Amino acid sequence: QEGEFGVQAIVGALADGLVVADRGRRIRLTNVAFREMFEIASEIEGVTLLEATRDAMVERLLGKALESGLTERAEITLQRPHGAERYLELVAEPITNADAAGGAVILFRDITARRQTEALRRDFVANASHELRTPLATIKGTAETLRLGAVDDKENRMHFLETIEQQA
Repeated sequence: QEGEFGVQAIVGALADGLVVADRGRRIRLTNVAFREMFEIASEIEGVTLLEATRDAMVERLLGKALESGLTERAEITLQRPHGAERYLELVAEPITNADAAGGAVILFRDITARRQTEALRRDFVANASHELRTPLATIKGTAETLRLGAVDDKENRMHFLETIEQQA
């Protein structure tokens, strides 16, 4: 009983969602973070992972880990009816302990903030590239015009140099 309380305390303190499932793909242990991610209000020990998550990708990940005996990874997108979508990184680790009946531990890490930061960075780079492309094209074209003979045209030379300066 004391050892069980220690495990529950540790599992409950994790910020990542955690599920322990047996070889029959039935849930044996979860934590609050997992239940919150999937908006599960009641106890779900004993139900299948598919029934609890309603996500075939999670079920496939568990199946691959159980069949291969290897750590399996995936990313999923949770669609929320009343909120923004959430992005989760999943790691399924088979239980290979000889004392255990088999199964796997699955960690669910919310990577929504990371995905949002990556999207902001991509948008910034795309916008910066777009904003630089036009003046650079003008500078290049004006410099080429000067090189091809306009440098000797005293009347237009200053106009071309001012254009380069202004665009820079």
